[in-house]
Amino acid sequence: MTDSDEDGRKPREGRARGQKLGDHLRTLYDQVVHEDIPQDFLKLLEDAERNSSRADEPQRTERSCDRDQ
Repeated sequence: MTDSDEDGRKPREGRARGQKLGDHLRTLYDQVVHEDIPQDFLKLLEDAERNSSRADEPQRTERSCDRDQ
């Protein structure tokens, strides 16, 4: 058994690179989480929610209107 991976690197090198990558990704994630949400995106979400609540309401079709008369 050797102290290197199949690609010839030592396991410590891979761990160090993985740690550096993980640190960078955590920093990037923290920055994104604290960004403001753009107003046009908030409006899009509000419109989608409004349309969704309308879709949940029973729709009157022509047939149901005929029965009411």
